[in-house]
Amino acid sequence: MPRPKFLQNLMKGPRRFEGGLVLNAFGYHALRILGFKIAYALRRKIESQDANVKRVAEEVLRDGIVVLPNYFSEEVFSKIKREADSLNLATVNERAPRILRSVIVADGRPTSNETLETYFAKNDFLNGVAATVLRKKILLTPTVQVERSWYAQEDLGKESTDKADNLHFDVSYPTVKAFLYLNDVSADNAAFSYARGSQKMTLARLWMEYKMSVKFWLWDKKSRETITPEVSREFLKNNGFELKSIVGKANTLLIVNTMGMHRRGDYAMTTPREMVNVSYRVLETFKFFLRELRQKR
Repeated sequence: MPRPKFLQNLMKGPRRFEGGLVLNAFGYHALRILGFKIAYALRRKIESQDANVKRVAEEVLRDGIVVLPNYFSEEVFSKIKREADSLNLATVNERAPRILRSVIVADGRPTSNETLETYFAKNDFLNGVAATVLRKKILLTPTVQVERSWYAQEDLGKESTDKADNLHFDVSYPTVKAFLYLNDVSADNAAFSYARGSQKMTLARLWMEYKMSVKFWLWDKKSRETITPEVSREFLKNNGFELKSIVGKANTLLIVNTMGMHRRGDYAMTTPREMVNVSYRVLETFKFFLRELRQKR
């Protein structure tokens, strides 16, 4: 039996914009941001004993992103690649780009993909960095997805039909995702693009988000559900941010605070972009809150 919608929303965590037109016009979204900042500040810092975890977490906190080439050993990466290549992925976008993506590991859900579960969901290094950045213990299993996307020859030069490609931020509070490139990724096959330092909440960003939160509710319902609100390039320029393609060879790991401004890059060739994605957004859900309460008893 499907869960009621309000329960589904609780399990997704706070969304980018809530409240509706009138409340946001009176500053509701700005108050949400203040609440997120207070909640984060009140959380006790988590200090890892692993010097490498501490170093990488500090870089994510400072810049919003860290890039780790040749992350896994050749043997482990080969196992990961074989398992990822064997998967029958779901189609989430038909063309420009064609996107195949499936959730392989998720909290409370059994999986038969032991390699991806072991080296991503149960990765002590990744979990340590996420815990340090978010100030939260990893009490729930992070979500692991495998994705493959590409442009067909006849679509090169055309505008993307996937509106998640817009320059955007995921949410208005710190959140962590990791991406492992399974093949060589360049600016010509849609390297992940990120503006270092843009993960910080400033007065300029607060004002920008306030305006976006009002405009968002002027859209029709279908647009709100299918289009990612776009941050203007002018905002980046005026605030000294530069959007850069994060290129890398196969086996390059990116750890990112996607509160910062980012987007999928553009395709100038038909070579696909293949990735494993790890999301810690589950730590922002009501389910995590309940798990944390139980642990404290």
